[in-house]
Amino acid sequence: TAADAQVVAAARHLQAQGVGTVLVKLGARGCLLVRPDGSTLHQGVFPVRVVDTTGAGDCFTATYTVAMLSGMNEADCLRFACAAAGICVQRKGAMPSMPTRAEIETVMGLHE
Repeated sequence: TAADAQVVAAARHLQAQGVGTVLVKLGARGCLLVRPDGSTLHQGVFPVRVVDTTGAGDCFTATYTVAMLSGMNEADCLRFACAAAGICVQRKGAMPSMPTRAEIETVMGLHE
């Protein structure tokens, strides 16, 4: 889409200034990872009923970092973070809406 092209152009501008991989949160459209080699990886959201978006961006960032430090590949990191944000937006408030790892893994289909 035109919006994605703008996001990629902005990411490439940052990369031209020395930034490596750029991860862009797109809200209801998921997220987009722009690699230094020019390739991109998109992860859509998990379809949920949104109650409150407070804290969703922070939840996404924190859980992406947890996934990355746990050794997950890029695609799984994005999926993990989007699953966490999807849980978060279904609850009211910032702190009460933060999911547990087990909840995230259940949404991802890793637990019954």
